[in-house]
Amino acid sequence: FGLGGGRSTGALTTRATGRGGLSLSGKHGEIRWGKYGGRYQGGLLGGRPHGYGCYWALKGATGPLHLAYEGYWVHGKKGGKGKVYSRAGEVFVGHFLHDEKHGPGRQQMLNGDIFAGDYAAGKKEGMGVHMRSNGDAFVGTYINDLKEGLGTYYWAGNGTKYVGEWISNQPRSGSVVP
Repeated sequence: FGLGGGRSTGALTTRATGRGGLSLSGKHGEIRWGKYGGRYQGGLLGGRPHGYGCYWALKGATGPLHLAYEGYWVHGKKGGKGKVYSRAGEVFVGHFLHDEKHGPGRQQMLNGDIFAGDYAAGKKEGMGVHMRSNGDAFVGTYINDLKEGLGTYYWAGNGTKYVGEWISNQPRSGSVVP
């Protein structure tokens, strides 16, 4: 990896090389956070993640490191396209702005459910599809992480669906049709 001399900045240590072409900033290196923290490898700008890079976090208080994020960074924050891997095994693939899910994304949940849709400031916002592991599905709009506005819920078991308005995750006025 050829890491050069390091610089200590409080809780993090930065090591950088000048291998251009590997990141948007022209420097590639490694950052380690605190004595119990994680590790970042990738593009650097001003001692912070910038460009493409990977971040590993502790799996538990003293456990091994696991890949927590791979993707693009802007001035030390997730920005652009990336993948988040939770300690429990959930995966989110999508876009980020200022460290939060923002724009189109796809979340694979532990129970087998999948949500694909739009996010804003870390929350489901706009059109989305929630496919449940049992085959049921919701297609409709979300506001502030809740089903809100027009949407359709499909029951896989009996082939019926509810079409109508949703308020705070609850169906309010609509019809159940075969």
